[in-house]
Amino acid sequence: MNKFIPLAFFVLLSLNSNAQIRFEKGYFLNNLGERTNCLIKNVGWKSNPTEFEYKLGESEAPQKATTYGIAEFGIEGGITYRKFKVAIDRSSLQLKYLSKTKEPQFKNETLFLKVLVEGDANLYSYEDSSLKRFFISKSDSNAEQLIYKKYLSASGQIGENLAYKNQIWEQLRCEGLSLADARKTAYNEKHLIRYFHNYNSCMDDTYTIAEKAVAKTGDKIHLGIRVGTNSASLDINNTQTENRDADFGNMIGLRFGAQVELVMPFNRNKWSIYINPMYQSYEGEKALINQIVSVDYASIETSLGLRHYFFLSDHSKIFINAGAIFDTPINSKFDYEIGNDYDIESRIGFNLGMGFRFKDSYGLEVVYAPERQLLGNFAFLESGYTSLAFVLSYNFF
Repeated sequence: MNKFIPLAFFVLLSLNSNAQIRFEKGYFLNNLGERTNCLIKNVGWKSNPTEFEYKLGESEAPQKATTYGIAEFGIEGGITYRKFKVAIDRSSLQLKYLSKTKEPQFKNETLFLKVLVEGDANLYSYEDSSLKRFFISKSDSNAEQLIYKKYLSASGQIGENLAYKNQIWEQLRCEGLSLADARKTAYNEKHLIRYFHNYNSCMDDTYTIAEKAVAKTGDKIHLGIRVGTNSASLDINNTQTENRDADFGNMIGLRFGAQVELVMPFNRNKWSIYINPMYQSYEGEKALINQIVSVDYASIETSLGLRHYFFLSDHSKIFINAGAIFDTPINSKFDYEIGNDYDIESRIGFNLGMGFRFKDSYGLEVVYAPERQLLGNFAFLESGYTSLAFVLSYNFF
């Protein structure tokens, strides 16, 4: 069984992504503005796409489209991308790559920009790995980058070009919006959407804000409880003498705890980070040649890990995860009738898990933790602890 878990983990990891990414109802406009209804492969783009796949019908073969022939495409009830030829500044915000010039270094590119707000003023975003830029357009005008840039001054200080604040103040003036509103607007999606929202509602009540796309792929936090059984084995080996070696065998025990999970806002919410503190215990006794040794081990195992989901339907999914184990023993030790006892001080370990989740509320998981050392403070002692857990979970939200 212990060999099966890692094998199943890597088999799931290598599954074709087509099993979890579906073609959804959508459309595209060609360069003449002609609309074609179709099915679009929604891969939950984190970075803005340069191409996309579509099918004209369920039984039709997939085709690819690029910025060359497409003016716009969108997914029903979700995101919309629109093509523009823009001047974009790709200056890095990372310290070691900072530019020494304050002014943006523009390069003309043809890009699909993500629609965030539509109205009298339109807001778009462009993301490419760690690069994030926002663009503005009014009426039928071309998109213009909202300028924000970090740079390294001649004195070695980090400066900021905040020209975007002047841009939104000059271009988006309306009663109810002040210069102070523009100045306190940060260069991020939340703040800019709010500013454009206020401007468009001031100018025209019929504006549209693409909040569905943001909400659908936005980050979410799940808080839940977990309870399960633990099948664990434990041994201790003394490299100085064999008379104190003991194999306590396999024991079944209970484990329970909680979990906080942060679902990442990209790739259709298929990635998450979790922290999972669980109480577990192990008790055993072994008769040696001239004495009895016992172990009383209880601890809070806190797993910090990364999880990946494979969607089966709108309400069900399977997942795999891997995490690091940070163990906090509670009054735990190896107790010998003769000689020294040894307090348990665990080293960091890791685990692999796979499971099933229904409606983001109910879950079943199998977690395998390969051998980790419990006597990290003793050079002449080795104590291997291995466990296989079956866990039921419920998320409150």
